[in-house]
Amino acid sequence: MQRKQCCQPDIQNHRQGMTDKEIQDAINLLDDELDSTDGDEEDYQVIPSKRKKSSENVSLSLPAKELSKVMSQVFDRSNISVRKQLLVQSAIINFGGESVNSFSLSVSSVWRQRAAERKLKAKEVKENYLKNKPKYTTVHWDSKLIKLVSGKKEERVAILVSGASSGPKIIGIPSVADSTGISQKNAVIEMLDDWQLKQDVAALVFDTTASNTGIRNGCASLIEKDLNRPLLWLACRHHMYEVHIKNIWKAVSGNTVGPEELLFKRFQSDWENIDHDLNDVTLFQWPGTMDDNGKPITSMIASTATEVLKWAKDCYSTSVFPRADYKELLELTILFLGGDVTIKLRKPGALHHARFMSKAIYFLKMCLLSTRLELTDKELDQITRMANFIALFYAKSFLRSRLALIAPTDDLLFLGSMIWFRDDDEVIANAAIESCLRHQWYFTEALVVFAIFNEHLSEFTRSILARKLWETPRPKEFIVGKPKFPIKSIDDMPLLHSLIGPNSWLLFHVMRLHASQTDWLQLPLNYWERMTDYREIRDFVRQLEVVNDCAERGIKLISDFKDI
Repeated sequence: MQRKQCCQPDIQNHRQGMTDKEIQDAINLLDDELDSTDGDEEDYQVIPSKRKKSSENVSLSLPAKELSKVMSQVFDRSNISVRKQLLVQSAIINFGGESVNSFSLSVSSVWRQRAAERKLKAKEVKENYLKNKPKYTTVHWDSKLIKLVSGKKEERVAILVSGASSGPKIIGIPSVADSTGISQKNAVIEMLDDWQLKQDVAALVFDTTASNTGIRNGCASLIEKDLNRPLLWLACRHHMYEVHIKNIWKAVSGNTVGPEELLFKRFQSDWENIDHDLNDVTLFQWPGTMDDNGKPITSMIASTATEVLKWAKDCYSTSVFPRADYKELLELTILFLGGDVTIKLRKPGALHHARFMSKAIYFLKMCLLSTRLELTDKELDQITRMANFIALFYAKSFLRSRLALIAPTDDLLFLGSMIWFRDDDEVIANAAIESCLRHQWYFTEALVVFAIFNEHLSEFTRSILARKLWETPRPKEFIVGKPKFPIKSIDDMPLLHSLIGPNSWLLFHVMRLHASQTDWLQLPLNYWERMTDYREIRDFVRQLEVVNDCAERGIKLISDFKDI
């Protein structure tokens, strides 16, 4: 065995520099050594490598007139400017002993070649997408004011479509006059027309800002009017839950003072001076203990904590959330609730109102390390209350928020939990309830129907939902415009089936399904899976993108590549 360990590395390490004959000779030598078991260890010698010495020079043939054209796509993808591209190409030519005068090199020619290559590549991408475009298209958009290297500012709107198995596709990031609903609508319609997708649009995904959701001049309303048909309004669920935690923190601490909370900024700046060891960190107080005010933890809190911890540990063990930020929130939740997880606390990253999960991650870290921070009694109380809310209610709801099938159920459960949580923290619960009532997007008649396809619900509940829909007359026409929120007050919390109404048929309308294709609704649930029409609708809802992360990434892309 000792001989195998000596010979094997030489073959592996030098394989690339050996000829086929040398490799075979080395393998034969190794076989001979392994077969010879009677020899003495002292007689064994390592076989010297026969690797050939690499040549100091390599001859290349470079196209004199099309060198820039060949290299432009690589430099474009690497976000390297035209001038830097010329510097690199000139250095290669000079080092090779040639004159740059022999090559076609100039800023203008490189610009032209890059533009031509981009145009060809864009055409190829569009043609390939349209060959396999999805039957139903969901439109995403988001805008941002971009500052160019010249100092000039311009508004850009990232427009994407989802629905294909390959994921969201950018169809354009054009500049617009301003961020108003009409300007964004014009850009969206122009891109849809250019990509021949107008007739395929079934749903819209957007952040819940006034420019998007306004009744008269919101971009979503204007798109519907332009297309002259109703669509599914899918408010970004990440944005919804980001708004919830923002409103709750505002209620707990008062108005914010700027883009960054001073408390978070202080924590970020002091990070290097804080002991990050996870021994003796501050954890959630389980039942049987008292909170800081001497109030016992309630049994409802205990059952919620137990359920969340089990769910989080199951997700962690199966790597449901591989992305670093999602995984970090999951790990911190497990740790705070007393679960067994091996992690290293990451340095706090950038914090801004628009960054999803940032506040939740900050609060959990600050509470865990609270005994090592210089906090006032008021700050400690605020941080502890927020950490409890995040671990018990927020983290799970946020991490599951991208799943369309469970959206109505999860939102109703979240709202219901805030009603009984008022007995434990009235300020946080009331702020959460108020925020939820302003964002009832998935309680609307058009979207609550998603719950029928939620296979985690009981058969009884799903059957009741299906029966209620089947007994509701299907409208011949649907009115375009912003959906109406159904819940006026939490004093009379509705059941899911009571939210079903005539507009619940909109899902079937946008999918262009006829009455005969909904017959499965009157059958027992165990027959549904056998029905092609049921599976088609379920799969459509299952793959719906109900978050606008792809548009955020589109904005990030144009921000990174705006100056090349």
